[in-house]
Amino acid sequence: MDVHDEAPSALTVQLTAKSERYDVEDARWAEQVTQLVGALRREVGGVEVVWEPAPGTKGGTEAIILALGSAGAFSVALEVFRSWLGRERTRSLNVVVDEAGVRRQFTVRATQLDREGFRELTALAIRRGLHV
Repeated sequence: MDVHDEAPSALTVQLTAKSERYDVEDARWAEQVTQLVGALRREVGGVEVVWEPAPGTKGGTEAIILALGSAGAFSVALEVFRSWLGRERTRSLNVVVDEAGVRRQFTVRATQLDREGFRELTALAIRRGLHV
């Protein structure tokens, strides 16, 4: 069977929203992250939010888990990322993807909306068979 004939497997992406302007516990930042999660739920679906404890502290951060099972979902998710990041230059998304047991991590910043981070995400989706 040709690799292109296989059904694409969902690309599961873990996102952690970051800001250079706001502290993680700032209510204004929490509202901005809530807006991102809401937009992803409305536009893409398959969103789960989990609490990730920070090593050596009593606190932690919210991790957004997103399952992208189609090229359409992937494309829409990228548009949500671009829109959300574009509203504030100090925002970034830390992206973690487990690909065949290999954990890949990179950061997409508001100042580099169409550069390396999005290229990396697109390459991962293509390798999963999501023709974007």
